[in-house]
Amino acid sequence: MEAWADFRRAMLIIVSVVGLGTFAIAVATPGVYLREPAPAGAAAMRADWDKTYSCGPAYILGYLHPAHAIGLYYGRGVIGVSYGDYEHAQWVDRSRLRRYGAIIVETDPRLMNPTFARDFPQMGPPRTIALPYRRSLQTAEHTYVYRFVPPEGC
Repeated sequence: MEAWADFRRAMLIIVSVVGLGTFAIAVATPGVYLREPAPAGAAAMRADWDKTYSCGPAYILGYLHPAHAIGLYYGRGVIGVSYGDYEHAQWVDRSRLRRYGAIIVETDPRLMNPTFARDFPQMGPPRTIALPYRRSLQTAEHTYVYRFVPPEGC
């Protein structure tokens, strides 16, 4: 019985230390990807897209984290695609992209992939959204820079 009590006590200490450590890291690091305001960013981009186009977009393209996060919360069957996937994955449907358009999302306009500039000469001017980080007591903001690739099928 004494061994069982020692085991329970040790497990309680370990779980407490891990829990407190996780909480401390979460509070101390406001810029981590889990705090990215992707749901609000996706809603703002969707509203902006809907003002201009009646269908689409097919994809959210860009750097790994913004593209996947915005694609996840955008809805309507939109897929977030990173630069590497766009350039190398065979499952990216280029005809669907031309038909329904895309949104290219970055956190810095200087990070724009030159492949996108070559493949989408018709893409619109950059637009920006600055949103506060989620679950943070700080006032820092996350800025999305995005461009529309107009659909041909609408």
